[in-house]
Amino acid sequence: GGTVLLDTQPREGPLLEKVKVKTLLASYTKAEQGYLRVLYWACSRNKRDIAQRIILKGISPFVMHIQERNALIGAIKGNSFETVKMIFDFSYQAIDRSIEYDVKQEAMNSTNHTSNTLLHLAAIYNAHEIYKHLSLLGSDTEKRNIKGFTPGDLNSEIEIPQSQLEYEYAIIVSEKKNNGAIEAQIKRMQLCPQNYPVYEPGLNHIALRVPEKLYRKAAEEIPLEIETKRYGFLEPYSQDMKEFFCGFAARHRHTMIDMLMEKEIDVKNYMSCGVIIDHYPLHTKFLKEVEHVWSNALWSVLFYSLFSHQKKDMYPLYMLGAYFGERTGMYFAWLVFYTAWLSWIAIPGIAMTIIQLCYMSVDNMLIPIYCVLISLWITVMNQMWKRKEHEYAHVWNTLNYQGRDTERDDYKSEMMIHPRTGALKNRVFTTPLARTLFMTIPLIIFGLVLIVAAFIGFRIW
Repeated sequence: GGTVLLDTQPREGPLLEKVKVKTLLASYTKAEQGYLRVLYWACSRNKRDIAQRIILKGISPFVMHIQERNALIGAIKGNSFETVKMIFDFSYQAIDRSIEYDVKQEAMNSTNHTSNTLLHLAAIYNAHEIYKHLSLLGSDTEKRNIKGFTPGDLNSEIEIPQSQLEYEYAIIVSEKKNNGAIEAQIKRMQLCPQNYPVYEPGLNHIALRVPEKLYRKAAEEIPLEIETKRYGFLEPYSQDMKEFFCGFAARHRHTMIDMLMEKEIDVKNYMSCGVIIDHYPLHTKFLKEVEHVWSNALWSVLFYSLFSHQKKDMYPLYMLGAYFGERTGMYFAWLVFYTAWLSWIAIPGIAMTIIQLCYMSVDNMLIPIYCVLISLWITVMNQMWKRKEHEYAHVWNTLNYQGRDTERDDYKSEMMIHPRTGALKNRVFTTPLARTLFMTIPLIIFGLVLIVAAFIGFRIW
């Protein structure tokens, strides 16, 4: 509450000078927090003169205040290159830190709740001049956010030379049956092949680099639904609007390269002829990053799954899902959550075991209490998992996901026209009633008999 009055006359003289600032939000008074809000507004509207004078009053443009935003982020969102340059032209000294503290370097490496760095935000808001400037200042170009994207993956202006691309696909061909047709088709697709020797004689291992333009073309032809950068919606990919889309995740690349191989090379036909022995996607360096992050943060992930609601605290889990796909990520999310929650019920469980060992008896008066605790634990855990599941589904954009049935390539069945819908479907030779009478019910009865027999045998023994 209150009005902030500023002298907005341009400051004369050199801009490079040392400014003493506070780097912790708790160090700011209410009046100074008002200056923080004005500074955010000035930077987002490219009001350089106002922003400059506020900074000279000791108000840091790097302090997060409202919804994890600061003045520098406001300048990036407003695509105010001159304001960003002015902010980094200053030299800053932290007056509320007891140790030597590099204010600008700390701000450069800081992340928000989705692990986006300043370079990520510059790419998301298509602030290309700011992106180049931050890169020159030493911002980390390899840091990944919780979606698994580096800043370069989000910047549609960056074209990686083909010689610097990673090998993403491999084809093993028979040297005896191959007449050079596969190499000609690979060349026509503008892929970059590299031959590697394999252990078995007579085989040739061809590793392929896939240019980004081929992925973009395939994504548009499928069409593949890709997440938009700013709002996170899934939309059909379009090359004409590539600057509005995120990069392609690992699972997207596998889907598209498989489609390209089937369409351009006819892999199935070559495999039936024995020319191609095998083909498969290759792991990239992203896998090494996932392994490193996961192995170094396993215990912290278990701890944060119980006590934290910050997305960046579950960064290793999100990295796992970003590389292996949402289905694998959700499996490990459940595994981590369940393992962490078992620690709660393990405490009374250990106590109950000690009591039973002391009294040398399985039956005691605490058994009913323990059963009630188990019932409460499973109920609360189930409800908490529903909340966590929706949180992960929101990050991975799978809130409306519906599973689909798949069948083996060698599955043989007769096709029929459904009498009501008219759709073509596989004919099933057994009715649901027959499956219930001859499979489900006998299995249930057998299980019940087995349980009763085990209980009676335990009592007799």
